[in-house]
Amino acid sequence: MQLALSSRDKLLLFCLLTLGLVSASASTIPTYFGKLNSEHLWLTHLTLELLSIFVSVSIVAILFQRLDKTHSRFTNTVIFSFSAIALLDFIHALSYQGMPVFVTESSTAKAIFFWLSARSLEVIAMFAIAFRVKLPGTKLVWLFAAIGLVAIVA
Repeated sequence: MQLALSSRDKLLLFCLLTLGLVSASASTIPTYFGKLNSEHLWLTHLTLELLSIFVSVSIVAILFQRLDKTHSRFTNTVIFSFSAIALLDFIHALSYQGMPVFVTESSTAKAIFFWLSARSLEVIAMFAIAFRVKLPGTKLVWLFAAIGLVAIVA
């Protein structure tokens, strides 16, 4: 016997499952963070930053591998923005105090600079996406433009 679920029912089921998993995960957070000492805080920070970097890189990878093969200049805006955000977050994670030397000595001020740079770019990107700013050219050009921007900022 097969259950036929409507799209609305599937969405509701997905939301309930997600809420359940988030609730189960969140219930362990206070006990986990209560046992942390400042010696290993850099490891927790790096783990959480890598999660956000993974999300940004995933967005770029999905847009690079679109199945419909149509070229939308709007995707260039997203590729440029999230590539730069991922790189800035990566440099931020490596600049956090307690991490090994990355170009210059790691410090809180250096990590905050790269974090604020990434968040500022994120705000600009959200406005550009909201106003449907279209960047001409190919996806690869804007990927390298993001790398160039981060190289200038770094």
